[in-house]
Amino acid sequence: MLVAGEKSRKLVMVDADADISVIAFNSAANTADAMTCLSKQDLGTEYFVFTSASGQGNHFAVGNGQDVETQVNITVSGSLVVDGIRYQDKQTVAITLAPQEVILLSDTNDLTGTRLVSSTPVAVFSGNKCYTSSAGACDIVVEQLYPVQSWGKQFVIFPLMTKDTKDRIIIIAARPNTTVDLYTEGTTRQYHLQPGSQVRVDLQNGMLVNSTESIMVGYLFQGSNSPLGFIFDPFITTVPPNSFSRRYYKFVTQAFYYNYLLIVSHSSSSSSDFLLDHRPLSDYVLTVQHLEGLTGWEVNLGKVGGQHEISHQSETFGIYVYGVESYISYGYTLGQADSYSGPEDPPEFTCLSHHGEYRLPLSLVTDAELSIHDVHLNSPECQARQEGQWAVITMPFDKCGTQVVNEYGKTVYVNTVYGSVPNTTVHRIEVPLRCEMVDNETLILQFHPMVTSQAAIGHHNVSMSFYQSSAFNDPITVFPYEIDLHGRIYVEFKVESDDDNLQIHTENCNSSPSLSPDGESYSLLKNGCFMDSTLRIYESFSQRAQRFDFHVLKFGDSPEERPSSRQDIKKNRTFLPTPPSLVGSVALDFWPL
Repeated sequence: MLVAGEKSRKLVMVDADADISVIAFNSAANTADAMTCLSKQDLGTEYFVFTSASGQGNHFAVGNGQDVETQVNITVSGSLVVDGIRYQDKQTVAITLAPQEVILLSDTNDLTGTRLVSSTPVAVFSGNKCYTSSAGACDIVVEQLYPVQSWGKQFVIFPLMTKDTKDRIIIIAARPNTTVDLYTEGTTRQYHLQPGSQVRVDLQNGMLVNSTESIMVGYLFQGSNSPLGFIFDPFITTVPPNSFSRRYYKFVTQAFYYNYLLIVSHSSSSSSDFLLDHRPLSDYVLTVQHLEGLTGWEVNLGKVGGQHEISHQSETFGIYVYGVESYISYGYTLGQADSYSGPEDPPEFTCLSHHGEYRLPLSLVTDAELSIHDVHLNSPECQARQEGQWAVITMPFDKCGTQVVNEYGKTVYVNTVYGSVPNTTVHRIEVPLRCEMVDNETLILQFHPMVTSQAAIGHHNVSMSFYQSSAFNDPITVFPYEIDLHGRIYVEFKVESDDDNLQIHTENCNSSPSLSPDGESYSLLKNGCFMDSTLRIYESFSQRAQRFDFHVLKFGDSPEERPSSRQDIKKNRTFLPTPPSLVGSVALDFWPL
């Protein structure tokens, strides 16, 4: 634990060889909160602190994850003690942090508006260790702050959950003469802010925030009586600007809480366009809010823990993830645009389960004296879109001039990207695209508490899910999962694709107590033939999925079984009719045939 006023080396660095999301959960006795951790390249050198303004322990921490020493100049808002000296409003104090060093500063005064400027990028965390809300408890609220360079000018804010109390919005300016307009319920309010000044307003319904300069917006979720019949605690998080940058997220919930997901997107999207854990969002019970061309979809996920994923084929969006229980809660957001553009990467082409995606550096388009609208597929109406410094074009497998070719052992989708001079037949960019999708996939399932489906370039994304009954509407989401030996296991396989002509046929299905390919195994299905007398198949309305059940079995003293299967994915052949899938919390790994 960090001690206020002291420097320490209690700093954690996370390195990965692929893109990851890092969510930190801060827990103490009867209180908790969560925050999204920023990547090193998203850190900055200028920050403004915001705290809750209520409670005894307003604090912020500064961490130096660099390999060199950094100096941090702190211009105080309110009053703050550093090294035994109390600094008053607008006074500046300088501190030096060695590599991998962090300092926590705390005071009973509201520290909102305190400015930090560092010589190298640093990480800054802010909150309160004893925030007193209307619920009356002493609670932790904490958030990692975004640097000023990542702030935004336009925000939409939808209230989280229906409850007795109003949440609070905190707006902070960084630049002189910032004008902020708030629109809600047909009423407009205007504020004129200076660097470090703040506005706090209660949130009753949806709110639009527009600013002439970049601002930071904080969301203080107030503790209250819930519709679930208990009192829950507050949490604090950051509101992402409307300039959403991503179409896919992985996020984490905890099984102890009643968990919720709020998706914020432009209203051109429909709920059926989103996939939440591989199910259309329209399959869930939704609370929907609309405001000036933006929509918020809120989903009650229930008491389910583990890893989840939410995606949209073409639209970017942001998400809020939060959970509540009796006298406890947590919350965090994902969707803030990256501040780091990085070196220019070469063009990329990825074959996904539903489509191909080609990413072309925007500089190559401008060098050809073309606009983003001049880049298209075989069908000219299928144009590229701009995402940051990229021209991105999606190649659907079922339209836009995509041709389908059946080759031995694979299905091939072919199209071409053109950069055309307007009103001519001249092409300055021409890139043939080819997605080769193999017809055979092997799945190995091991019982672990996670939701992971793997899709590699050139492979169909095949999901395997477990259910508790033959209704196939009650997915098993928590693992390890225990079941009576006299019970039955309900399993579903589905190939995730927009190509309606694809059909799935499970050729082999084995159960084994280990992942070793040479270990003991029991065949449920072999070469398409039933090997187990208890195996049953269920009919459904889609040819891209199959559903089975079989009697539970056990290998000697082994505590686990790991079903594995091989699917044959074909076009224009009929094997067995089957339905859309629900994917539960399982780990999927593709093994060689």
